[in-house]
Amino acid sequence: MIFLHPILAAVGAACVAVPILIHLLMRRRRRPVVWAAMRFILEAVRQQRRRLRLEQFLLLAARCLLVLLVAAAIARPILSGGSALSGRSAITLYLLIDDSLTSSAREGPASALDRHKAAAADLLKQLDPAAGDRAGLVLLSAPAQPLVLPASAGVGAVAGLVRDLEPTDAAADLPGAIAALAGLRSDAAPPGRTVVAVLSDFLTGSADIERPLGQLPASLRPTTILITDAARMGPDNVTITGVEPLRPVVVTGADAATQAPVRVSLRRTGPGVGVAAPGLVTLRITAPGQAAVRAAGQGQVRWAAGQSTAEVPVDLSVPAGATGSLVLTATADNDAIASDNTFRRAVEARGSLRVALIASRPLRAGASTGIQKFEPADWFRVALDPATGSPGAPHEIEVIDLDPASIDAPRVSGIDAAIVLRPDAVTEPGWRHLRTLVDEGGLLVVAPPPDLTVHLWADAMTAALGLEWTIAREARTYPEGAPLRDETQRQAVLPSSRDLLRVLAPELPELVKPVRVFRVLPVQQTAGGNAPPPLLALADGTPLLLAASPGSTAEAAGRGIVVFLAAPPSFDWTDLQARPLMLPLMQEVIRMGVARARAGSTMIAGAVPSLPPRATELRPVEGESRAPLARGGPIRRSGVFEALDDRGGARGLLTVNADPAAGRTDPQPVSAIATWLASCGGTVHVLGTTTAEGAEGSGALRQSIDHGGQGSGWSLGLLIAALGVALAELAMARWFSHARVEPGESR
Repeated sequence: MIFLHPILAAVGAACVAVPILIHLLMRRRRRPVVWAAMRFILEAVRQQRRRLRLEQFLLLAARCLLVLLVAAAIARPILSGGSALSGRSAITLYLLIDDSLTSSAREGPASALDRHKAAAADLLKQLDPAAGDRAGLVLLSAPAQPLVLPASAGVGAVAGLVRDLEPTDAAADLPGAIAALAGLRSDAAPPGRTVVAVLSDFLTGSADIERPLGQLPASLRPTTILITDAARMGPDNVTITGVEPLRPVVVTGADAATQAPVRVSLRRTGPGVGVAAPGLVTLRITAPGQAAVRAAGQGQVRWAAGQSTAEVPVDLSVPAGATGSLVLTATADNDAIASDNTFRRAVEARGSLRVALIASRPLRAGASTGIQKFEPADWFRVALDPATGSPGAPHEIEVIDLDPASIDAPRVSGIDAAIVLRPDAVTEPGWRHLRTLVDEGGLLVVAPPPDLTVHLWADAMTAALGLEWTIAREARTYPEGAPLRDETQRQAVLPSSRDLLRVLAPELPELVKPVRVFRVLPVQQTAGGNAPPPLLALADGTPLLLAASPGSTAEAAGRGIVVFLAAPPSFDWTDLQARPLMLPLMQEVIRMGVARARAGSTMIAGAVPSLPPRATELRPVEGESRAPLARGGPIRRSGVFEALDDRGGARGLLTVNADPAAGRTDPQPVSAIATWLASCGGTVHVLGTTTAEGAEGSGALRQSIDHGGQGSGWSLGLLIAALGVALAELAMARWFSHARVEPGESR
């Protein structure tokens, strides 16, 4: 037997000595006085001595038992063990252990997860499988992972799983864990009481109390929810929340390193936010499976008092001649949480970009022709490769001519982008090959033919590319020339992450002013009426430049980009090609478009990766993970992975980073946590402060059940027994006093 209040039990036991002392004091001998009549009284006492001693012993025992019962009732006893004689029902314990990013925080030799594991082990020791006790285990790192569900009688096996737990780099998903419990079938819940133990420090990054929790099923009720005491103060932590290169695809030179700016975003949480402090951010470039190629750059951040976010510009130095997929790694100073001090980003290094011009009559090199006779393909060629016709000049964009009627897989293979200027001449098989290009992370730019009156080709294009666009069959005319929209507020219209023209954003307000559009083939609507924000638009809102990713198949969703230029570079349609905007516009559409078309190469831990088409597994090449991962499941640890097809061929790189939201270490009040958890339908009980080793004191599980109502019956029974003993003692004291009042006798 254990007591909920052992100190009160000890004090009560000590109070049993009080009636014994009183009894002994009452028996203290007096000085004898000789009196002649005493001999008759003494003779009577000798005859009744045995009966008087028995009466005194019964009174003393009743008084001691009364004190003992009252003290025990106040101390609230709980019977240990699981036999039928103990009077308790079986217990089903579900352990919800926080193994998210914040559980790796260290303030000394032990991490937060070490403390959670010790508390879980102590709770498991208090279970008795012979009495029908069971245990289940759910890990909280997103998405919540039920390891043992429904609960099992193999308590020792559950304890072994707990010992082997390691922290992940994902956020905590407590709503998902509650949903897993709610999904239990009614016949999977054994009879008896249910205890759900949530073991976490409940920092901001591991408990989002704004997210609603589901309801526990009726089959698990009544439920006692045990929670560890929320941390009163979280550790100082700096998280790298993002690494954004200005150009994710870098065209490198052959002789010298190429410089490209990178923006590194950081966030600081914990008590140190109120103190000014310096910080260091280091960038380096690595190739998969190789040592560092070279240090890429370094930036310095100085935190002011109260500052919680910062951005550090760093110049990325890509080695000369580097090509292929590279990994850009940003590293911050070490602190309590190590995993979020590193952020990886895949970048593409190319000697040049290969762009196919799909048109019928391209300009021949060296031909002498006035600009009034330039075809749209000629304008694109000049804008993309200004060094055309200059021997020995570097060609960062390699332009390839391709006839629209001869599009096939070999010709499309190996190009980064295709510009279709005669879509009316593309055959149905040709559109399918272009769709393959887009699905594999390519860029496709389409412009209407300048010499058509009715554009019937648009239906075939949108159907083949999986675009939910409705393109007009006839052009809209502006005889006086329509100006472009004022681009001063462009960032409020289009998020930077989707803006192919963000490098031009500061200059766009001036560059668009002289441009006039005389004819445009408008995109009338999209399915549901939600047209994507245009990259460029006329003053009346008609899109001039529009971009979207095909989404007709889940496999290709988020990869590849289709750009539609509603007015081809022809003087019958616009004077864009003769304005300063033309060259930087086409350069950025191709460079940023190729980079954005390969979206999905970076993700946060806890998400399901979007793999390239035909990729079947991920092979880790850097980070903590070692075993290959099959497609379809979440990745909870950061690292660099190479996507492989069923033949072992490389399909691209995937970088996984610690969830930035999980790195917040600000504490939250335990009262708010208790209110949040109580919303799922249980009675919340906060476990006491952990011992130095991190484990709860013995009997924590029994004490919590008593708080939930299981042990209250014992206290009530003891109080009733004490009342009965008190009445018995009163009656015996009255009877053993031998005081009698005869009838008719004066009182």
